[in-house]
Amino acid sequence: MPRIRLTFSEGPRAGEYLEVDGAEPGGTPVFFGRSRDSTVTIESPHLSRRHAEIFADSTGRLFIRDAGSINGTIVNGQMVSNTSPTPLTTGDQVQVGDTVFSFDGIVTDHSPALGLRANRMTSSLERERPTNPSPAHLSSPNLMTRPVLPKPPAPEVILTDDSYIYLSLHNGQRYLFQGEEATVGRGQGNDIVIDSNSISRQHARLQRTASGIFVTDLGSTNKTFVNGVLADGPLLLHHGDLVRFGDIEADFHIENERQTGRFSLPDQTIVEGFFDSTQRDFTQPGEDSEDSYNGPGLEKLETALDIDIRDIRVVGRKGRQASDALPELTSTPKTSARGTDLRPPQAIAETFIGQVEVARVEGLYMTEGQGRAAQLMLCDVRMGLRQGELLAIVGPSGSGKSELVQIMAGLIPADKGRVTVLSRNIPTYETAGRRLNLEADKEFVRWRTLNIGYFNSHSQLDPKRPAYEQVMQPMEVAGVGRDNRDRQERAFERLQLVGLLEPEIARLRPIELNRTEKQLVMLARALANDPSLLLCDEPLGNLTSKASNEVFKLLKRLINNGKTILMVTQDQFWAHNASRIIEILDGAIVGSLS
Repeated sequence: MPRIRLTFSEGPRAGEYLEVDGAEPGGTPVFFGRSRDSTVTIESPHLSRRHAEIFADSTGRLFIRDAGSINGTIVNGQMVSNTSPTPLTTGDQVQVGDTVFSFDGIVTDHSPALGLRANRMTSSLERERPTNPSPAHLSSPNLMTRPVLPKPPAPEVILTDDSYIYLSLHNGQRYLFQGEEATVGRGQGNDIVIDSNSISRQHARLQRTASGIFVTDLGSTNKTFVNGVLADGPLLLHHGDLVRFGDIEADFHIENERQTGRFSLPDQTIVEGFFDSTQRDFTQPGEDSEDSYNGPGLEKLETALDIDIRDIRVVGRKGRQASDALPELTSTPKTSARGTDLRPPQAIAETFIGQVEVARVEGLYMTEGQGRAAQLMLCDVRMGLRQGELLAIVGPSGSGKSELVQIMAGLIPADKGRVTVLSRNIPTYETAGRRLNLEADKEFVRWRTLNIGYFNSHSQLDPKRPAYEQVMQPMEVAGVGRDNRDRQERAFERLQLVGLLEPEIARLRPIELNRTEKQLVMLARALANDPSLLLCDEPLGNLTSKASNEVFKLLKRLINNGKTILMVTQDQFWAHNASRIIEILDGAIVGSLS
């Protein structure tokens, strides 16, 4: 097996050389992080437990990507995201946290000279093996390493109809998954509720098929990982896999019999921490938010200690309409799906747009007016919106573009059809009756405000409220923030995000703002709750060319950070800079261009 050679120049391992088994196509990636189960362990508070990974595509070419770390991964001065892997070439300088190393290429054979270099530092596992010093009368300073016997492969656990599926969180909770589908998130409407600020309202989805148990991230802020691999598409889970939702880790187990109320701790040395499930924020400003909590209740316990717990039964659902069909495996794959995507190999190296649909409309009809004044605005519209996509909808005025966006945003109901957004079905008159009033459903309004950002350049601002209060309003509706002061701080951050950097602008009322500033305030308001889906109706309209360019750059940055954006525009220049274009004419889709 080829080996990857690394030279560390900064950080705790500065001056060390390392050769590790290189990642092979379909094999396990090389993980970097603070966790002891990482391939390369770097003991630094500036690194996350799983910080970055190097993997190979189907051709054997090496790539590096961030694994959802706090402080990021940088290659040659450029930030690497967890959705856009960067190819590695010899001589590249990589920074993970406060550690810098150079990628010195791939070694296929080992000369004696290389062996001496590797003797100083081989792998994190070999470095931690106990050693026996030579007898004192021997002058040689060399160390003799105990022979390490290879571990027998763990027997494969077969999933059957009688199997018990467990998800054991490292905070002490254990969930028994029964059913065909369950969602994971912070919101009380989920099947598995994890009360943590790192968890999105609706974070991930578990699905059981004939091929096994799959997990899929639902466009969350801090993502979902399986053994360090981003689950931006359905990932097959195996017994013993480590699943991470935000900064909450869990062990996936398939058992042949129901477990008792006790289980051993997964880590060989310490427990991540014990905390009350109602406590929300465990970190202090400036600390690593993954496991820096050292408050009451955190103890270092040995493996022998057991925790008394109670299984939380997750019945799940038999399948929502939003659930896409998962790939069925017609034969046993040659390589395990552990740590690998189920997508085509080339898609792993070109992960810019996810394979998961965050929104879909099917057979959508909408009529405006009644009787003689009735006019068909949308006719049998069918389209999907994929995670990480910037989709542009174009068409002449009156073609139904704005109505389509408002229906997807849950602002107005359609006459009939199916509208699914972020795994939730939006009611229509056909399903709920002609007296349907979306605004009367407070729970729906709260969900909509929390998960969907809607931006219309023709919207009006409250003339009596200053800019920062305009941005706070969606937070108040969604119940975001600990108190009013917290919401105010978030509002100032959103205003700075959209480019309104002058502090005095936040306290100005709409009459004191120019046209561009008003539009940026409305964009900040749409981003108030950090929604995973942003629906924009003419976001670049009524702006100067310079301001339009800045707003479009912001939209692209949001896409790179994992957002999904649908944009209505009549400007062909901006449309052709999107990932995909859909053209609407007289309420019907007449063309699509990638």
